[in-house]
Amino acid sequence: MLENINNPKDLKKLNLFELQQLATELRNEIIEVCSSNGGHLAPNLGSVELTIALHYALNTPEDKIVWDVGHQVYSHKIITGRKEKFKTIRTYKGLSGFVNPEESCYDTFIAGHASTSISIAEGIAIARKLEKKDFYIAAVIGDGAMTGGMAFEALNHVGYLKPEKFMILINDNGQSYGPTVGSLAAYTSRLEVANRIYDSPIYHEVRNDIHYLMDKSKEDPKSMEVLKRLRERALHVLSSGIVFEELGFEYIGPLDGHNIGLLIEGIEKAKNSKLPVILHVITTKGKGYSKSENDDIGVWHGIGPFNPETGFLLKKSANPTWSEVFGKKIGELGGKNEKITAITAAMPLSTGLKEFGEKYPDRLIDVGMAEQHAVTLAAGIASQGLKPVVALYSTFFQRAFDQLMHDISLPQSQVVFCLDRAGLVEDGPTHHGVFDITITLPLPNMILMSPKCDSELNAMLELALQQKQPVVIRYPRGEAPVCTTNQKIEIGKAEVIKQYGFDALIICYGPIVYNALQAAEELKKQGVKTTIINARFAKPLDEKLFKELAEKTQNIITIEDGVIEGGFGNAVAELLQRKITKLGIPDKFIEHGNPKILYENLGLDSKGITKTVKELVTNHTF
Repeated sequence: MLENINNPKDLKKLNLFELQQLATELRNEIIEVCSSNGGHLAPNLGSVELTIALHYALNTPEDKIVWDVGHQVYSHKIITGRKEKFKTIRTYKGLSGFVNPEESCYDTFIAGHASTSISIAEGIAIARKLEKKDFYIAAVIGDGAMTGGMAFEALNHVGYLKPEKFMILINDNGQSYGPTVGSLAAYTSRLEVANRIYDSPIYHEVRNDIHYLMDKSKEDPKSMEVLKRLRERALHVLSSGIVFEELGFEYIGPLDGHNIGLLIEGIEKAKNSKLPVILHVITTKGKGYSKSENDDIGVWHGIGPFNPETGFLLKKSANPTWSEVFGKKIGELGGKNEKITAITAAMPLSTGLKEFGEKYPDRLIDVGMAEQHAVTLAAGIASQGLKPVVALYSTFFQRAFDQLMHDISLPQSQVVFCLDRAGLVEDGPTHHGVFDITITLPLPNMILMSPKCDSELNAMLELALQQKQPVVIRYPRGEAPVCTTNQKIEIGKAEVIKQYGFDALIICYGPIVYNALQAAEELKKQGVKTTIINARFAKPLDEKLFKELAEKTQNIITIEDGVIEGGFGNAVAELLQRKITKLGIPDKFIEHGNPKILYENLGLDSKGITKTVKELVTNHTF
């Protein structure tokens, strides 16, 4: 079937049996490509049928599908004319792993972070009305994104405006990266059982009778008040309290999210409603591949290349990853200090907190995809004398800037932030962790650290928990370099890691210092003698050391894997009050692809650093 599908119109030529066969073929294609390239396997296996049903029942791209998060769109990409390029997904110059309007007119709006789809879809609905256009809008949210506060803000406003031809499809698989937490997840789970009565004629008869009486009683406020109370109680008895209807939506579901016929029927019903519609579908994350289907902790949410027969990863780290180093150390410290609590935003496994949670379940707090809440929650915990450690990806940390200012920096909340996936990552501009330095540097009372190796991360964690102010520690994805000796670290003190001479002074922030060390060896062969500093701190800077060494050279270079604008290099330049060369992420969004290639393109690998330093020294020599 798949070979005959070149765009969504081809779906309409198929019967239900053929559509179900297509779903099987799509799953096989996704498993094959993910086993080679890695990717978000489980979310995409769970969303196959709902994707087929949406494109079958709607007239895309005229009708708009707005995807949340974007990591459940592999079937969507294949169906919408990108079948031949699908094997390039997540590779350099290949297809993005997320929604990308630059790739296709079927991708309505870019998506990589959670809980945005309802707001975007409502904005499109408002524009549609103002422009007097006529098309249908469907927001697809799920995979834990309903735990984000922004989704509730949008639900509240959509229920108030009540746009027509508007549907929110809730893909309810009970998980985000791992099991979804929170009372809404519990509520939708109850709906799965209790709302089966929705299909009963009794429910609809009672509902229609009450609405008929309400229409007849509009001129009688007292009768209207009584009927509203009756309606609420009847709905509560018959359907376990449908909160969505109370918000102004028509609720349809829950439906089997893997039954294409039921899904198409539900979407057609939604299209005929005069109210905005909640279409609630129940799916199995990872469906069709037993290892991901039975995964209850999130291993198969996003996976590297693997053997599809055995499920074994094709490449295993020789050394512990940064996440693993952090997880081991925070577990060790948690055993020594019962005041240490750990907070995660739906990612205990990938941030390294799984072991901590197993040892100290009462002290691991998973807030769901709610970074703003995580930050302010940590401030509340710290206000009572406890030691909260918040583990987030750098890219998601940026969602909570106001909370950082108001609830962390201003009151000097004693919170430690551990930012994983700092720097460039495979998934592209929505996931690169390059803004955290710039975000945190201007905030008073903050201490900013970045380790070069595993021992430095361990020492920084210990040091951070001793401070009377907030601390941010950032580190990249992947293997952590191993330092053979324990590192002694003092606040605001850098390390001279190599000193060949002062043709150039290279000041690095974080493990990118190893690229500079390789460059230093090559430069030495070419007659250029450099001194390399591992800054360790972006705030406070080692003022004494930096000024002392700066006096010995004409050429100063800073290197960071964050944005240059407002970043570490700018802080050094302000401190020294002189012109320096700043290497880092330029003022543009960086595409997706293998980070090694991306760093090479930006001149941040050892060869690029060598070239920059050699040119700088040569120009200053003559």
